[in-house]
Amino acid sequence: MRWKNVERLSPIQLFLLSKLSKEPVTVTYLLNAMEEHFKEYPWRPHRGVIYPALNKLKRKGLIEETEIDGKKAYYLSSETLKKLDFIFEEFLMHLRLVAAFFYHSVEALMKVDSQLSKKFLQKRKAMLLEELKRIDIISNEEPTDEDKWFSLKLE
Repeated sequence: MRWKNVERLSPIQLFLLSKLSKEPVTVTYLLNAMEEHFKEYPWRPHRGVIYPALNKLKRKGLIEETEIDGKKAYYLSSETLKKLDFIFEEFLMHLRLVAAFFYHSVEALMKVDSQLSKKFLQKRKAMLLEELKRIDIISNEEPTDEDKWFSLKLE
């Protein structure tokens, strides 16, 4: 089921939505959250990525803008809070795309070098199982102050 009048969201837009709640946060907060999240990867987020994504989310009516100490700050719109199921479906769609890409890439590598591919998969299997454990923990534990996404109290 599609959310009427909303085009697909990019992974960056989804990440930003996951860091927003009913309380406004600054771009600096979002940039720091992205840097922390991507610290193990070669890519580094910058304002040139965040501002266009925030502007698109604002145009779509998913977030609203305010100011904190003279700085732009963003929070989830009341309409978005009512449509969290859509946002989770977007996350799932991106996860499926990544999983399909991964599966087909490994399948192609197996044809080239099956031994190396098996070693690669064994190393990555532990990482994937660890990520699944994190999802299980998030879904079963009470949210912390830092888990803004999961601490939303819908009325």
